[in-house]
Amino acid sequence: WLSLARLFLFASRDFWFEVPLPFFLRSPPCAAIGRPCADDSDCGSGTACDAEAGACANLNPGGGCGGLGWSRTQVGALLALYIIAYGQFFFSSLALSLSLSLSRALSLALSLSLSL
Repeated sequence: WLSLARLFLFASRDFWFEVPLPFFLRSPPCAAIGRPCADDSDCGSGTACDAEAGACANLNPGGGCGGLGWSRTQVGALLALYIIAYGQFFFSSLALSLSLSLSRALSLALSLSLSL
């Protein structure tokens, strides 16, 4: 059961970082959509001026709003930095636990050999 629970927890975390988080970071704020505009400089991040409608429109093909309106480069950089930092933390904690286990094993072996 523990293995199944861990699989569920890790899979749900991976799903969150692969699907909803990038959508949230890329979608523009709702207030930025529909504002009157003359060109793209009048619109906020994640939106562009629709010349026919004369209003700011969502750049994302799927639509949606309520996010931060970041560019693809910003979202990719954030997720890449997170993956690198998470890997460094995991590796350092693993190395620390292995070194503690190794030092305990060596001290136990040394104490056993001295007692003989």
